Amino acid sequence: MRQRLTEINIVLAIIAIIVLNVGFPDRQFATKFLEQEGFTGIDIKGRTFFGCGKGFEFWRTEFEATNSRGIRIHGVICDGLTSDAYIRRK
Repeated sequence: MRQRLTEINIVLAIIAIIVLNVGFPDRQFATKFLEQEGFTGIDIKGRTFFGCGKGFEFWRTEFEATNSRGIRIHGVICDGLTSDAYIRRK
């Protein structure tokens, strides 16, 4: 019985790690954030598994947009529960 509970806990822990690392998109926040940073022509791609690396970023939204210098950027908006949002280029 004890071994069975341990196995269930391990499976639940693995599922939690996978779910928390998938990342969830926040299209509305990402669009507003990019506009405030001076980006135009914003195209929100959706969630991405990779792209953030500062820590525990729960929201990861992939985008393409044009910066204030007219350069097209492909990147990710990273935002966590305890951290500020930031842009990371791909």
